[in-house]
Amino acid sequence: MHKVAFFLGELEASDINWFLSVGHTLELQKDTCLIQRGTDIKALYILLRGELSVTTHAGQVLARLGVGEIVGELSFLDRRPPSATVLAAEACEVLAIPRDSLEEKAKDDDGFAARFYRAIGVLLASRLRKTVRNLGHPQNPPLSAEELGKDLDDQVMESIGIAEGWFDFIMKKVHDESDDHWDQRMEAKRQAEKRKRKLAKRPAVTR
Repeated sequence: MHKVAFFLGELEASDINWFLSVGHTLELQKDTCLIQRGTDIKALYILLRGELSVTTHAGQVLARLGVGEIVGELSFLDRRPPSATVLAAEACEVLAIPRDSLEEKAKDDDGFAARFYRAIGVLLASRLRKTVRNLGHPQNPPLSAEELGKDLDDQVMESIGIAEGWFDFIMKKVHDESDDHWDQRMEAKRQAEKRKRKLAKRPAVTR
């Protein structure tokens, strides 16, 4: 779940609601192909339920992706087609956010673009950190929240709790279970965290 936390934690309520307004859910049966190696990616995907597998052209499984994983984000940093195939390892549900809509939104809304690309950067940094840690030690267990926090600044760590709330909001919204004020409460919490962080950075006043 921490992967989606790195991503969603950088976004605002308006961004999340925009994702939901332009995105749509996809139900994938086991072995359904979500991303085909060598074929352009048409959307950014958030895995809401199930498990995905990343495979080579020979069918070797490179990774398993669980709930909360973001898939297809690299296509927003370069135009090269994916080098691996992503399949549904079991029945899955994903939220698909069209690439064309994302690119148009980023072009027209500078604030959104800054938050969105920072979110991708933070997500990729976390993945790189895990890859470096596992060099020569592929069986290492996943990093705990405490271990992850050692190399992250306070802003990123504080955003993780907010992001988990956003993910809950997305899940409830796509299944028509959320109330009308959930996003407002989450945004208020996010703003409160920002104010708290600013106050913490102010130098102490001596008398």
